[in-house]
Amino acid sequence: MRSVDDLKNAESDRSRDAARIEAEDALRAETEFTNAALDAQLDTFFVFEPGTGKAVRWNRAFNEVSGYTDEEIGELPAPDSYYSPEDLERTDSLIREVLAHGAGTIELQLICKDGSKVPTEYRVSILRDQNGEPRYIISIGRDVTKRRLADQALRVQSERLARFMDSATESFHLLDTDLRVIEINETAM
Repeated sequence: MRSVDDLKNAESDRSRDAARIEAEDALRAETEFTNAALDAQLDTFFVFEPGTGKAVRWNRAFNEVSGYTDEEIGELPAPDSYYSPEDLERTDSLIREVLAHGAGTIELQLICKDGSKVPTEYRVSILRDQNGEPRYIISIGRDVTKRRLADQALRVQSERLARFMDSATESFHLLDTDLRVIEINETAM
């Protein structure tokens, strides 16, 4: 026959086991949710240890943009494997900014597995350990190719308009919506 203390201990063990199972289920559900949310992003998500360069987390978008498999990403040292030495030199000021303010932004050329380069704007932050030391570098990157092309097209159009206005023999005035003059050509001066 079991003693009252034995029964209390057994009940306590069952309660701890149930709480542990409940906590494990909650952690599993949170991990699945986080993974699904990261993989649904169009922007790249990449986390690595600053001391070792070991990649610890990335999303499907990073695989798709970079062309690397999960196994290759897990083996390649970050960030050296993905950026030119010139780009890596430019990250020094970003690292100081991130260490001082917790986050920063920079544009780099992501070097893909096939050697192509993707202009990418990164938002970078740092996760520290309990002692305040940098534990992980977290970056979210957005391909800015389309933005660069749009900026270039806008510059070309602006230059064309300026050449047209300056070569015209007639007086031209560009007005804003409040009818203020924003630009005039040489003939109008």
